[in-house]
Amino acid sequence: HAWKRVKRPLSANALSEAWDKVKAGDMPPAVEEYDNPALRELVALCWHLRNGEGVFYLSTANAEGCIGVTRQTAWRYLTTMEAAELLHTVKKGNPRRKGLRPTATTFRWVGDLEEVAK
Repeated sequence: HAWKRVKRPLSANALSEAWDKVKAGDMPPAVEEYDNPALRELVALCWHLRNGEGVFYLSTANAEGCIGVTRQTAWRYLTTMEAAELLHTVKKGNPRRKGLRPTATTFRWVGDLEEVAK
């Protein structure tokens, strides 16, 4: 009875849908705290990725591809967002290693909680 837990159709690409919203200028109030355009975009991307419980998956490689910074910089931005209490790491992902499949980190959006219910 997994159908009850389905959040979006299998064919949907959450990352590209969220990025399209960011590029269209759909920004949450939390971006107002930041001057850096790439960091503002990452904040908005994470905000759009969250589901009804605020949980989403994001790798630094995917963040790099969207906001145009290095993976290290994307990691620093995500760490900055955690320190600002916008995000909480639920489960740390694994980088690409020989013989192992890389996994994205699972985050929970905790900033602007009233916005998550929408």
